[in-house]
Amino acid sequence: MMISMGSDQLDLFDAPPEPPPPVRAPTDAAIPAGLTDEALIAALAEATLADVRELAAEAERRRLAAAVSALAALCRRFTGFGGGPESAGRHRRP
Repeated sequence: MMISMGSDQLDLFDAPPEPPPPVRAPTDAAIPAGLTDEALIAALAEATLADVRELAAEAERRRLAAAVSALAALCRRFTGFGGGPESAGRHRRP
């Protein structure tokens, strides 16, 4: 007895479908020059790794002293990214 596959059933031996290209949703943080000082500081608090460089550069350009605590919190949040276990010795005093 042979059972035929329905038209909506996937064939396990077919090639996998091509993955869609990554899409980065535009955010308000993507255009930091258009933000007010308060909005820029708020955006720093919620920044992703993709947005942090542009936001921090804009805060520096404006010389926002009020952004220091947001930048410090941001640094604490991303501490350890990209360091790996091999870099642990670099942060110790001899």
